[in-house]
Amino acid sequence: MRIPQYFRSHRSRRLPQPSTSQNGLGITLFLLLLILPGLLHAQEKWIAIEKICPVDGAKCALLEPAAPPAPVLSQPARFDALEEPFAHPNSWFQCRSCGFACYMTDFKKMEPAQAKKALAIASAMGKPDEERSYNMTKFSERLEVAQLYFPVLGRTGQPAFLADFYRLKGYVYEQDNQHDKAREARTQARMITADLIKDGKNAGLLREYLWELAALDYRLGDHKTALENLERAAKLRYYSQMLNQQGNEQRNRELTNLIADLQQRIESDDKKAAEQKTPAKNP
Repeated sequence: MRIPQYFRSHRSRRLPQPSTSQNGLGITLFLLLLILPGLLHAQEKWIAIEKICPVDGAKCALLEPAAPPAPVLSQPARFDALEEPFAHPNSWFQCRSCGFACYMTDFKKMEPAQAKKALAIASAMGKPDEERSYNMTKFSERLEVAQLYFPVLGRTGQPAFLADFYRLKGYVYEQDNQHDKAREARTQARMITADLIKDGKNAGLLREYLWELAALDYRLGDHKTALENLERAAKLRYYSQMLNQQGNEQRNRELTNLIADLQQRIESDDKKAAEQKTPAKNP
């Protein structure tokens, strides 16, 4: 499971509690605007924090999970093999001063050379609207900005991260009705995932990768290949050196359910499509 690589507990200074003064009322309203998009997206508890932007040093009001959230998003994102907290819009931070955007675990102190390169990108982009909380910015746009910083953050050499990122982009673009961009992102994700499967170093992770590959095949319209990959995944056992025996067993149970859910979804869609093609019989 790659969630532990993405979600790491990190200390953050909480925002001050609102007072009963007029200034306190303003803070309260701001926090409500900050938290509301997250509440609408999922039921997990998100807490307001304040962090220092690693690029320009500005104070940023952000959100982070109060605890590691549930491993899988609700439908329909589960059929895109998307998992929390990576796929949650709150997890993709953006500085409202310089515009720097990244996944939350990358929002940390940079080396001077890194910060200089990131600041050059931010300067070329121009400043965002500082009056809106970061998670009120369109998610697809925030992901596009975050991708610009991948070379600076060293993400371009992490295929597992990139496969998840492109799969997420595909899902978000689809929600925005940007279908061509969604297909392009999913095709890119599929290529990377296929390479991960071919890599002998990933033998223990094949079950998860095949499930993710099947989700991409499904969204790209290749149901036959998707079902074949799910059949292969069902016969394998997941094993990660990052997890203990109990963690690996839990992940295998999760994957068993996820594989079955996706298989049922595809078969249901195929059945509906066949019924629509079948001409109605005359009475």
